[in-house]
Amino acid sequence: RVDPLDPMTAYATVSGFASDAEAIKGHVFRTRDGGENWGDISGDLPNLPVNDLAVDPDLPGTLYIGTDLGVMATSNGGETWSDLGSGLPRSVVLSLVLHRATRTLRAGTHGRSIWDFSLGAVEGSQAPVITSVSPKLVEAGAADFALTIEGRRFGTAPKVFWNGQERAV
Repeated sequence: RVDPLDPMTAYATVSGFASDAEAIKGHVFRTRDGGENWGDISGDLPNLPVNDLAVDPDLPGTLYIGTDLGVMATSNGGETWSDLGSGLPRSVVLSLVLHRATRTLRAGTHGRSIWDFSLGAVEGSQAPVITSVSPKLVEAGAADFALTIEGRRFGTAPKVFWNGQERAV
């Protein structure tokens, strides 16, 4: 996976178990020079397969990994790793996708469906944030109404879609 903010930084994972005879026991590796050199950033990870990795572009040094025992995260570039959240049963996570706009990490599992982790807002993030929408409820077939959306970081030319149609802002 290439870092979305630095194209010279990329990550690779190993989905397998390391034996005592293997020289390289790591499961997460990073390059900062476009692939010339790679370093093990597995830190204190247990010896278990790492199947996917997501980079958090809003929190430097924060990575999420899908393992054979669930989702783990680091906030210090791989020195230490811990379980992410609670509720996800111990299951193989094969795929991770970070939806930056909503700060949702989606984990695809083997046999346990899809799980979403709400990562929460980040100060300094440039992602748009909706703070309120009114009216909150409109009956189907009701007369025309004005929809008000408030928030921040909408940019210079925001677009609003209602029932699949672009509406004037």
